[in-house]
Formats: sequence, C-alpha cells, structure tokens
Amino acid sequence: MKKRVQDVLVEILKDSRKSDRDIAKKLEISQPTVTRIRKKLERNVIKSYTAIPVFPEIGVELLSFNFGRCTNPKKDTALCLKQMAKANPKILFISSGEGMGKNCLIVAIHKDYRDYVDFINNIRIQCKGVKDVFESFLAPTTRDHVLDFAGPTTSLIKEKS
Repeated sequence: MKKRVQDVLVEILKDSRKSDRDIAKKLEISQPTVTRIRKKLERNVIKSYTAIPVFPEIGVELLSFNFGRCTNPKKDTALCLKQMAKANPKILFISSGEGMGKNCLIVAIHKDYRDYVDFINNIRIQCKGVKDVFESFLAPTTRDHVLDFAGPTTSLIKEKS
C-alpha cells in the first residue's frame, strides 16, 4: 500500500465523518485525489462505517467474551458460528481460533446477568457441535470503554511500510 493511500486510510480510521476536503487539507494533497483513494479503499479495504455507542446509555451492562470448543473444528466451527450470528443480534464478534484449549470465540453484549445466562443457554441449544463447557469473561460496561480501530491499525500500517 502506497504511503499516500495509507495516510488517507489512517485519517478515515481516526474519524470516518471527516470530509475529503478536510483530509486533503491535512495531508496537503488535492480533494479529488482523496476522493479517488477513499473510493478505492471502500471497494477493497474498508468493510463499512459504523457508530460506536456508549453501551450503558443504551441499557447494555455487560460485555461477554465466551470461549468454547467444537468437537469437529474444521466443519462445526464455521457452520455453528454463522448460525449463531444470524440467530442472535447480541453477538458483536465471532471467530474460530486456538488458545486456552478452546477453538471458538463469541463476543456479545447483555442487558444484565440474567440476559447473559439466557444467552449462554441458547448457544448450547443452537449449536450442538460446541461442547457444553463454555468459559466466559464478563466485563461491566462503562462510559470510558475504548473501542478503537484507529490506533492499533495505524501502528500495523506503519510497521508494514
């Protein structure tokens, strides 16, 4: 990725609402160049733009990181996780992987502890390929939580170049 494209991407990651004109001013390049680069990034690099809520303000008290083990990881994990994501709007992120004796991760939001318990019970019902033992890390939400893609992504982009 060329330096100019990286610079535009970093600016978009910092604030996706920033106009192409403002990005052009900051990077000292033309606005049409920024627009052309943004369009290319939106085709190949940027999946979507989204708002990040302050969870307590919308009634979300808990964030759960749930680790499970599928009996047949190559077959079961992908199918199971896709089914769960479609069926459950509380899921923020799903992935297969390896670590701590587990091979799948589900990150979800919950109104309260009871809602979390119902969520875990539903996962066990929805996906029979996942063993019943789930280990979870529960974190209470606060106004100060950081969900930042710009900082870590910017560091990786700079390391790569």
